[in-house]
Amino acid sequence: MVWADDLSDPRELRNYIRDLIALSALPATWKSYEPQRIAESLAAAMIAMLSPDFVYVSLPSTSNHPSGEVTHVNPQMTLGLVNAAKSILCPTELGTSEQTITDPSGGGQLWIVSAPIGLGGTLVAGSLRSGFPSNKDRLLVATAAGEITIALNLLQSTPSQGVPTDHSKEVANAVARVKELSPRGRQILEALMSGHANKVIAYDLGISQRTVEVHRARMMKQLGVHHLSEAIRLALLAGLADRMR
Repeated sequence: MVWADDLSDPRELRNYIRDLIALSALPATWKSYEPQRIAESLAAAMIAMLSPDFVYVSLPSTSNHPSGEVTHVNPQMTLGLVNAAKSILCPTELGTSEQTITDPSGGGQLWIVSAPIGLGGTLVAGSLRSGFPSNKDRLLVATAAGEITIALNLLQSTPSQGVPTDHSKEVANAVARVKELSPRGRQILEALMSGHANKVIAYDLGISQRTVEVHRARMMKQLGVHHLSEAIRLALLAGLADRMR
């Protein structure tokens, strides 16, 4: 059971419950979003909750909006492993819920878990960690897929108001906000996007964990966000992940 296997630590249990609550609240924030923005928001949430090395979100189009697609890749993954992971994303090859992908160049393995989203969509999360996915990871991915299916159904049933969403303005705003970060703040954000914990970031940068926490809080304030998933979503919009590779 998920409770016995993964949540014996009270702090882990609190984090798990917090993540479930956060996922259940997402559809309310997606009411005015088109599929692409929903996909970006979900990818950011998965990165914040699971610290994965690979995330893929594909959402089907609705009667009023085009489809959406987002891919996030940890820059530590080799090109061969990235291409191998992307090769299984064809709709005809997504029948199983879990797969292990071996790097053809001998760079390790990627463990992935996938869940269907509505009719024709999918959510895929993968990690280089051999213990992935845990029962907790599986349930969070399944819950996220369920919540986004509900959001798409609501979007499908809501008549279009004829007001175009200006995604380019949102991207420009994200680029401007990320650009204002200090060099250290940008380093912290990049490390968090790669799934690194504060302790790992501190070791990599040669600073104390407390200093990382201070820089992280300052970075969040500079971006004008309160949650890590919001910061990661801004970074994804700004194309920071692409420039990290």
